[in-house]
Amino acid sequence: MNQKFSWPQYPSTEAEFESLMTAVNEKLSGFDLKPHQRPFHVGRLFWQAFGWGGKVMPPSFLADEPGYEGDILMAKAWRWYEQVLGTRLNTSMTLGNVPISIAGTVWKVLIAEWFGSVDFYFDKDLSKKGRSDMQGTSIPSLNVLTMIDQLPQGLVDRTSMQELNNVLSFYVFAMRGLEWRNNLPRTQLLDMARGDYNSSSQNIFDNLYSQARWMSQQAAEKTLKGLLAIGGTKYQTRGKGHDLQGLATLLHKEHGIKIHSAIISAAQCSTNVRYDETSTSAQALVANHAVLGIYDALKNCSNVNKLLLDGKAAGRILPV
Repeated sequence: MNQKFSWPQYPSTEAEFESLMTAVNEKLSGFDLKPHQRPFHVGRLFWQAFGWGGKVMPPSFLADEPGYEGDILMAKAWRWYEQVLGTRLNTSMTLGNVPISIAGTVWKVLIAEWFGSVDFYFDKDLSKKGRSDMQGTSIPSLNVLTMIDQLPQGLVDRTSMQELNNVLSFYVFAMRGLEWRNNLPRTQLLDMARGDYNSSSQNIFDNLYSQARWMSQQAAEKTLKGLLAIGGTKYQTRGKGHDLQGLATLLHKEHGIKIHSAIISAAQCSTNVRYDETSTSAQALVANHAVLGIYDALKNCSNVNKLLLDGKAAGRILPV
């Protein structure tokens, strides 16, 4: 969004507002923003055009008020998107799905996409989902247990508070990791790595544990290779090209980016896993969660940001 959006003046009529929003939507779609993402970026364009200031998500009733400035303008913009895109605003509002084991059973955790501050918590009462609005001084909240697909109340009632607290910690851990992953530059390797991790999770849900382990290996491998490529560092593509420890060592040596060897080892598997090596759900989960651990280590390393900035300046971040 480096190109500044401009518009002559605040709209004063419905027709002028309609023209403004059509231009805003065209601008945002040009940045490859998905439909559900666009309303959250409208404020930036309003600010560029008018020096606008206000709430990103104002109370919806303001859309019925006269005028086209401040929170009223943004409320009308949200209503415009609701009318124009409808249910498309409600789709793809997840960063991804990740597997978790509770009571010896694998469950699918839906990782929601949020903007701004959110209070994540757990409540054993699954009817309490949290707050989705931002009225007054309160912030949105989410009962993370309600994001576990088909989790029954009976199991929650029988699960210890300690284990449920672990579920909460895992949810936030996975969310931060996927959020960081999704914000990486769009390059061929990094895009493939995103898809590989998603496939790993889906394979676990489908009870394809060997395939899940291999896709976790591939997600880790292509993430490391993707960063090395952005850093201008050559790596092996044959022979030891699948050696995660070797790739991690190279990333540390050349760019000061360190990932604990235990996390790397947990994601590593042999190529035989694709053909004749039997795997268990526990092994698949370990590998899948190790990829999240790699995301977490990279997210918290300041040298990764330096690598990305230097790579962009050197023209090594090439779009897909």
